[in-house]
Amino acid sequence: MNKAKPKKILIDVDDVIITDTENVYLKVLNNVFGTNLKTENLTSYHVEDYQLEDHTGLTQEQKIYYYQELRKFNAYENAVVSQECIDTIKRLNQVHNVYILFSRDIQI
Repeated sequence: MNKAKPKKILIDVDDVIITDTENVYLKVLNNVFGTNLKTENLTSYHVEDYQLEDHTGLTQEQKIYYYQELRKFNAYENAVVSQECIDTIKRLNQVHNVYILFSRDIQI
């Protein structure tokens, strides 16, 4: 009997393995623009939709600056991952090829 071929499994870090990534982005946003926004102020995952405290959207220059600052920030340094998540990934990796995906630079 032939053994089943291992599958390639891709797992995204943001909001899958680490469930509070919006707090990371919010921390950078507040540091960069001197705001005091909270998660309930965010209406979208995308920075293009962010509204500052004065309800203005980010300009193109602000978006570029935000992404530059975000790249400098180690978003995963203080991340909390549940033991159950770690155990599940280890079990999957015993049979399949598991790859962890991180956000990538995007062109604005």
